[in-house]
Amino acid sequence: MQQYPPTTFYIQKVGKFETVMPLLNNNELRRPILQLLSDGNLWRKSQLIKPLAEKLGLNEAEINAEYPSGNGNIFADKISWVLSYHALTGLLLRPKRGFYQITDLGKQYADKDDIELKSSILLKKKWRYVIITKTIKQKSITKSNLIQTR
Repeated sequence: MQQYPPTTFYIQKVGKFETVMPLLNNNELRRPILQLLSDGNLWRKSQLIKPLAEKLGLNEAEINAEYPSGNGNIFADKISWVLSYHALTGLLLRPKRGFYQITDLGKQYADKDDIELKSSILLKKKWRYVIITKTIKQKSITKSNLIQTR
């Protein structure tokens, strides 16, 4: 298993003491999530927390750390973002609310290196943005044409 170096740190208050904790970024979770889901089963986000933490070698404090603002669990939030990105780029399916399943494309990328996976996701996000933007522009053009023809 590849160890990912922490890229950001945050301060976690434990009792009276404050400690500096490493904070994983989303890129460090992309491939491990795909590898866990590569069994083809349906997974909930909550089912991923413990196996991902074990895979990444996180301790209880890192798993249970909350945002300083009090807006929730950091690790679970990071998992949610990665699941969303993977679903938007076609690496995962959402067959029903709250469940995720890997696609054939996701299985292909589960074994690729992090750089290739990240570049693929960024490219797909860019194309998705282009398609959405074109659709919005087309709809507004159609609406303006309708208004002018009345």
